[in-house]
Amino acid sequence: MAVPVGTGRAAVVEAIAAFPNHLAWGTGDPDWGDAPPPEQVETTALINEVGRRVALDIGYATPDDQGDIVVPTGRFLRVDDPTNHLMSE
Repeated sequence: MAVPVGTGRAAVVEAIAAFPNHLAWGTGDPDWGDAPPPEQVETTALINEVGRRVALDIGYATPDDQGDIVVPTGRFLRVDDPTNHLMSE
C-alpha cells in the first residue's frame, strides 16, 4: 500500500479545500462515558448527530507549540501555504 507523504498529503488537502466542506457534531453514545472508542475509517455517520453546517473558512495549519488552534493531539498555527493539515471553521 502506498502512503502519501509531505507534498502528496498537501496536494490531497489542497484538493479537499477546493470543494464545499461541512462540519457536523454529535453527542456520541452516553455508555462511552469518559472513554469514547477510537475513530474508525469506515464510519460514515455520527452517533446522535445534533448539528451540521457548511464550513465558512477553510485553511491550512502547521504543528506549533505556541499555535492558537488547540486540539487533543496538540497545537497548530494557521499558515497560508498548503500543508497536510486542513483547518475549517
